[in-house]
Amino acid sequence: MEVSRTIRAKKIKTERIKNKLPVYNAGLGENPCPVPPSIVEALKEHVGKKSYSSAEGIPELQKHFPSQTLIVGNGLKPLLMIVQLAFGRLYTDGIIVHIIPSWVSYMEQTSLLQLNTVQVETKASKLWRLEPNNLRETFEKNNLKTKPHMILLNSPNNPTGHVYTDMEMRAFGEVFNEYGTIVLYDNIYEHLVFPSFKNAGDIRDYVSNVITASSLSKNFAAGGFRLGWLAFPKAIHAMRNLWNVCLCLSSYIYTCPTTPIQYAGAHALSLSGDIPAYLTFQKNMFDGISKIVVHKLRAMGLRCTTTEGAYYTLVDFEKYTEKFQEHQIFTSDDLCFHLAETMGLITVSGDAFGIKNPYVLRYSIVDIKNIDVQQNSYNFLAIGNFMHKLETWLQQL
Repeated sequence: MEVSRTIRAKKIKTERIKNKLPVYNAGLGENPCPVPPSIVEALKEHVGKKSYSSAEGIPELQKHFPSQTLIVGNGLKPLLMIVQLAFGRLYTDGIIVHIIPSWVSYMEQTSLLQLNTVQVETKASKLWRLEPNNLRETFEKNNLKTKPHMILLNSPNNPTGHVYTDMEMRAFGEVFNEYGTIVLYDNIYEHLVFPSFKNAGDIRDYVSNVITASSLSKNFAAGGFRLGWLAFPKAIHAMRNLWNVCLCLSSYIYTCPTTPIQYAGAHALSLSGDIPAYLTFQKNMFDGISKIVVHKLRAMGLRCTTTEGAYYTLVDFEKYTEKFQEHQIFTSDDLCFHLAETMGLITVSGDAFGIKNPYVLRYSIVDIKNIDVQQNSYNFLAIGNFMHKLETWLQQL
């Protein structure tokens, strides 16, 4: 058991800053934008609300989910653990299905909970993009038609930056419906699909057994607010049972998330006032910068995913295998920590996401400064410096 490697990357960054060493941050995926002012004002307005609520959320939050019942918590990460724990309690022979690459906490949580798991492997040759045959082959091999199971599906995706199209979601839905799959749909980056990406899909259009998971952290750049939610469809009995177990667990573990933060969350979900312009600004910003980043990485001879939403790309350094081995760099972890400790280039190892290929790193496109939404301006010189530092090192190997 070890500390999350995204948090470990942040620790290296903090230590280097403390020691006045250069840092080029592409590690922890924290949205660098300011929180929209109206969300901050909503928090201020309700900061005196001190009464306990419940894990079902305050009414002002619930109204944004008219056909669903909520479990609200202190960020999405603990809620993902609670729903998996609840699933394991409800279905003692149940299986959690992970799509590889998978966000670091998914697999660590199932390991901590000692739940049965199955992995759907995607192919490096397809740049780790999930395909329906990946699902079908895994489901058939593990006889999942006869076993209760829940899959964690994330789009826009961390760590690849992929956004699945409507056609792809329809095809995934056919498999899920055939096998009776419960889908835990992590769409925490819902409002970060790039304008240049057309026809993004939504699994909820094709599958009924869907639990929607999200938070304030990514879309609204409020990770430190720690407010997340799980939305269960009211009309499905099995979902109601799972919701009940989650509610019981939540009541004993944390009672409720911070009440004033829930009011701020309710305002965020209204998508009113300054929020639409804010979301448009950040989508355009990440879209434009990601295109430059991906172009630059590919110009270095590196294979990387095309960022279609969120702010990530997976980078494969396979071309440099022989050179790396000459320098005693044999794994993704070796590469990650060599870059961090010798040059301050902070990334996250592909191994943290379940990728078996060596020399794969996740690059987070977040080192952006002086962001001014009103003036439509920002500074991503630090990202350019990262690219220059990396390119120079590769050339000198």
